[in-house]
Amino acid sequence: MAVDMGSVRPVWAAAGAPCRRRRRDARGGSLSDLPLRRVHHRQLRRVLARRRSSGLLDAAWCRDRGSRPAARQHPVDDRQLDANGALRRFGARGAASPDVGHVPSGCCAIREHGHRLGRLGRGLRGPHAVRAGADRSGAPAPHAGIEVITPRRTRLLRAPDLQSFQLAIVHSLSAAPAGASSPDDRAVLVPSEAAAVELGRTITELTDGAPTARLLTRTAWYARLHARLPAAPSRLSNAEREVLLGDAAREADAAGVSAPFAVRPGLIAEMLAFYDALRRQQRSVNDFERLVVGELESTAAIDRGAARMLAQTRFLVESFTRFEGRIEATDRLDEHRLRRRLLAEPVRLPMRHVVVTVADQGISTDGLWLADFDLLARMSELEQLDVVATEGWLASGFLERVHALLPGIEEERVDVTSSRQPTLEVPSAGDLPHCYFISRDREEEVSAVARRVKTRRREPAKGAVGVVFQRPLPYLYLAERIFGAAAVTFETHHGLPLAAEPYAAFVDLVLETVLSGFGRADLATVLRSPHLRLEASDFVEALAPLETVPTLAEQWAVLLTFLERHASQAPELATPDGDRETRARTAVVRAVDDLRRATEAFPVARVPPGELRASLRRRIEAEVFAGESRRGGVRLVDAAAARYGRFDELHVVGLVDTEWPTRARRSVFYPSGLLVQLGWTVDADVMRTARAEFADLVRLPTGRTRLSTFQLEHDALTAPTSLLEDVADLGLTTSPEPAQPVRRASVAEMLADGPIVPSAVEGGAARWLAMRRRGARAGLPGPASPPGHVGRLAPVGYAVSRVDRYLDCPFKYFCAAVLKIDETADEEPTLTRRAQGELLHEVLRALVDAWQARGHRGFTADDLEDALALAERVVDEAMVNLSPVNRQLARGRLLGSAAGMGLVERFVRLEAERSGEVVEMQVERKLDGAFEIREASGAARSIDVRGIADRVDLLADGSLRVVDYKLGRAPRPGRALQLPIYAVCASQALSGYRDRTWRPGESGYVAFGATRPLVPVVGPGVDPAPILADGQARFVEAVDGIERGELPPRPVEERLCASCGYAAVCRKGAGRDD
Repeated sequence: MAVDMGSVRPVWAAAGAPCRRRRRDARGGSLSDLPLRRVHHRQLRRVLARRRSSGLLDAAWCRDRGSRPAARQHPVDDRQLDANGALRRFGARGAASPDVGHVPSGCCAIREHGHRLGRLGRGLRGPHAVRAGADRSGAPAPHAGIEVITPRRTRLLRAPDLQSFQLAIVHSLSAAPAGASSPDDRAVLVPSEAAAVELGRTITELTDGAPTARLLTRTAWYARLHARLPAAPSRLSNAEREVLLGDAAREADAAGVSAPFAVRPGLIAEMLAFYDALRRQQRSVNDFERLVVGELESTAAIDRGAARMLAQTRFLVESFTRFEGRIEATDRLDEHRLRRRLLAEPVRLPMRHVVVTVADQGISTDGLWLADFDLLARMSELEQLDVVATEGWLASGFLERVHALLPGIEEERVDVTSSRQPTLEVPSAGDLPHCYFISRDREEEVSAVARRVKTRRREPAKGAVGVVFQRPLPYLYLAERIFGAAAVTFETHHGLPLAAEPYAAFVDLVLETVLSGFGRADLATVLRSPHLRLEASDFVEALAPLETVPTLAEQWAVLLTFLERHASQAPELATPDGDRETRARTAVVRAVDDLRRATEAFPVARVPPGELRASLRRRIEAEVFAGESRRGGVRLVDAAAARYGRFDELHVVGLVDTEWPTRARRSVFYPSGLLVQLGWTVDADVMRTARAEFADLVRLPTGRTRLSTFQLEHDALTAPTSLLEDVADLGLTTSPEPAQPVRRASVAEMLADGPIVPSAVEGGAARWLAMRRRGARAGLPGPASPPGHVGRLAPVGYAVSRVDRYLDCPFKYFCAAVLKIDETADEEPTLTRRAQGELLHEVLRALVDAWQARGHRGFTADDLEDALALAERVVDEAMVNLSPVNRQLARGRLLGSAAGMGLVERFVRLEAERSGEVVEMQVERKLDGAFEIREASGAARSIDVRGIADRVDLLADGSLRVVDYKLGRAPRPGRALQLPIYAVCASQALSGYRDRTWRPGESGYVAFGATRPLVPVVGPGVDPAPILADGQARFVEAVDGIERGELPPRPVEERLCASCGYAAVCRKGAGRDD
């Protein structure tokens, strides 16, 4: 008898002698958890001779081999059989386990398999598991401990780079087994639909013919296998499974196994994702309970976090157990029951050949799981299994794992003679010595790609151009706008997020209106929406049943009817986005209908509108819909899909550390260290694989690779990814960017930078250009005007604070006074700096007014206690509208505490130190009108000035003192205009007040953020005339610059840009004169 010794493994069956392996864990566990040991050929021959002589060989061993001794069947104790007569799995819930150090009485059976069998048995949890199965014909195995697996050829095709990786896939399909004659007999597993499109194009390019296999994602592969099962029950949708798990969780909570968190729709989805990951790692609920509870029980008594996590584990175990029972009761299939069905029953039209081009989930978020490899290794009628991987993948740890997943796999190396190394395009010599390009933000990064693509058109025609990103958004939106404006055609097969569409926001607004009880403000907002044409009464009548119908399915039906009935009443959008709007509507309606069907199949009682809204919002956030179908041009693909495409030039964009490498998705229930023993991935493995994948990607094109990153994301600084550090070690030849690239990729860039070619402008832009050119001929500024010049502006009333802002930076004045743009507000959990300053001004105004109302003129040291008592009452009145948290913080800041003096007490003590008899304190003195302001030459000019002085003190000697409050530090002397201009204007406005004239005297700031709060501009005994003259001259000069329209981004100090509220609209580099 000829036996292929490389394909024979021992299997510990249901009967045998005492096991000499390590004893099982004391908490229990399956015998299948015991590791298998390879048997030496000489030992195997002795075993075969002994079994043959004693007649112990199983009938399956002797079938089709001529005259062999009949197999002796060994009795099995009835207690070891389940209800179906199959051998009970030891350690399962509710099953009696034998002594943990022994196997049941019987023998060690041997099974034989065909040449290069993918896998035979199971040691630890995973693809080495021993299971009862069926032979190739589908008949039950004659012995409960024997499983006959279809002989198959299993190969690992090792490719040094992605070009040979693609060739290996093509060669694998050409070397398919004879039985796989139809494309339906073959499958190539890819990570995404976009990858399938790219691979299909590559196969067509390399073979001049259509793909000879089905290119399937993991989800599509399971759907195709399910369709081939004879008389198979229908599959449960994700929405239906979430309903079942939600019911199971609420039932577990009601049964006394309390959830340590509120069971909300989002957490139900996370529970389902965790359950699926657990089962795909070939871990049962029993395993989960045994391992995690055992880990947490020892510390729960002294660690509240462990105790809470232990309670969470028990709740999850109870919920998952009830969930599995509910699925069994439906007699329908989910993914895990489908796998068991596929292993137990033969399929119609089986897949004879499968090519795996993805890694395992250990290193790839879109790879195959342990259970998937187990299915591939044991699936009936599969004749050939090929795994294609690059050397980079294999070196990162996948080689060891694939041998563990598919024992006996045969390795073959792929020929690399046809691979071509690309050149790496780098910045020109004058730039920083990087191997990558740096842009300001993503928008400028995509614009640079558009310019490079248009520059490439001047070169001889070559192959395809690809733009590769890690995450499709926001690059798909930017490409639509920037490539469209640059007349660069492009295509992409990535879906767009449904949650970002206006129609999804409209549906959310509808449910928010119902949640508010059809409040007036929300109702007015939704009725103004362009997606709806309906009267308020009809709107309320259509949606009011959401709060009265008895079941959740009827609630979804009410919403669905509303959307379907009133969608036709929405205005038709006669724009290019009209088709996109229709697709988004269809996707939202389909999502609502899926939820209705799920709750109709498994009834649930009515829920509050808030929970209804949360369920739909979570569902929409997980959905994508097809974007506009485009063909030809630049191909936009993510990094996973790019591996399957053939490119001459590749632009890898968005290389920042927050995206490259992709961060592993964290569990919301457990820390990663606790999940490692359940099969979850170690971060170090992910990083090694990310480096290997990036190196493969950089070497993918046949012509040129260009890498780019950016510096700002929503005004926050970003850092280049550490993967860029490896580029220098790849040994690629570098070439500088073209010496004369296209500088203007779009009409907008041409209009901004010039020179302008009128024939290139169309539509509304052409009309705007014609108007500007007519204005230029009439004396208005034309395209030749210097940057930052907007043409003459008519004189207006000039707020002193805004003229001060002009001196800080003319562009800030332009944004605030001309464009009327609000500054970007800081988002803080408590009062912002601006709000704190406004509160301080209000408190000081009220304090001075109340103090004067008591007959006081100024503050003295003798009045300190009375003033502080009054200040406490004023502060409490000013804070009545603040939240409790802000009230407490503001009170401590203004009135102080045992730790320090408050701002109000500091103010009173500072005022008590001032010299001079005060006649009157005018608080928030308004200055509005025409005032005489002197130029540098001494000539007087009438200028309309507006402003409010914080305080003007009239002193007994006929002078006036101007005081300005600052929460922070005072402006630098010689730069600010407020106090000199306020002094000049106040002396003119107060002329004749109290039957006398008032001359400018002292002026200064009370700067609470300074070490010395009193900051004089004109000190006591100092002649104010030179300071006032300088201030007036600078004010006139600033007003002249404003009226000339000189408003460039020109900060007086670079540090001011860091705190500027107009950074989002500033283009400082284009407006600098230096």
